[in-house]
Amino acid sequence: MTVLSRARRRCAPSPQGRRMHGFTLVELMVALTISAILTAGAIQILYSSRAGFRSNEALARVQENGRFSMNFLAQDVRGLAGFGCAQQPEVTSQLDSGGGFSITGPAIQGGEGTGIDIIRATGPSDSLTIRTADAKQTVGLSENIHAGENVKVTAPKPDVDQGDILMITDCANADVFQVSSPPSGSVITHNAGGSVSPGNNANDFSTDYGRDGNVFPARETIYSLGTDAAGNPQLERAINGAAPEVLVDNVVDLQFLYGEDFDNDNVANAYIDASQVSEWDEVIAVRTRVTIRSNEQAITEDPVQLDFNGDGADEAAPDNRLYQTFTTTTAIRNRLP
Repeated sequence: MTVLSRARRRCAPSPQGRRMHGFTLVELMVALTISAILTAGAIQILYSSRAGFRSNEALARVQENGRFSMNFLAQDVRGLAGFGCAQQPEVTSQLDSGGGFSITGPAIQGGEGTGIDIIRATGPSDSLTIRTADAKQTVGLSENIHAGENVKVTAPKPDVDQGDILMITDCANADVFQVSSPPSGSVITHNAGGSVSPGNNANDFSTDYGRDGNVFPARETIYSLGTDAAGNPQLERAINGAAPEVLVDNVVDLQFLYGEDFDNDNVANAYIDASQVSEWDEVIAVRTRVTIRSNEQAITEDPVQLDFNGDGADEAAPDNRLYQTFTTTTAIRNRLP
């Protein structure tokens, strides 16, 4: 054997010294399986977190809208029939009839089933009309006012503008009129006709008023449900015949029951709907029921089962949004001792 042959033999690797490198097919399959399981778990956690976030966010918005709705309604109901007097005076309107509202009607008046019908279980929604005066903005008379005279008040340039609806009263009588021109100093005009709407049908009051009289804004407020351009329901409020303003979105049902005091003991004998009220002046409390839905759809897997009517019987919601009903009873403060 030559020297070269011996050198080659020494350099050749032996079978025992060879090493295997990389992964076997079995190892790759095990790794892929573990990765798939971990990925599926991560996706499931992400999906659950996202679903939980959407559900919690929807619930928060529903409850927020419910609180806003109740606050708006309860505040006005609690303070209605407030004319700055112990008893509501006899009110005469000097307004033209074309204004689309009646400030001299009952201080509270309901409309039964006059609104939109989103939740079929409850039928059409109700409406509520409140007529009152803002006694917080009262200004006194600076001198005796005869029936055909302009109103002179103690506060110079009171916080009223042309077109505002005001009430003058001595707690025995009251007249509702519209400011016909911009106030000048402490003088408020109430001429017939003019450029404002509805305008006054005359510049004479029903009676004279002494210096013990007061003037303050008069307001008729109508709460009802309407829809936006896309057909989504909303709680609306119209003041003194003006176009309704949107208060709260996604209010799908609005129901009222009225606590009527038949025996004059300052306790409601029954809570009845508007069609059953015999005397609106005997209503001393209002029970309000509002149903709110989430703005987002597909929040729940199945339609919510909810007692929409308040009669203990659950009904299925019309879709997979989140729904919640809010109920409160509000006493009319000015009709209780």
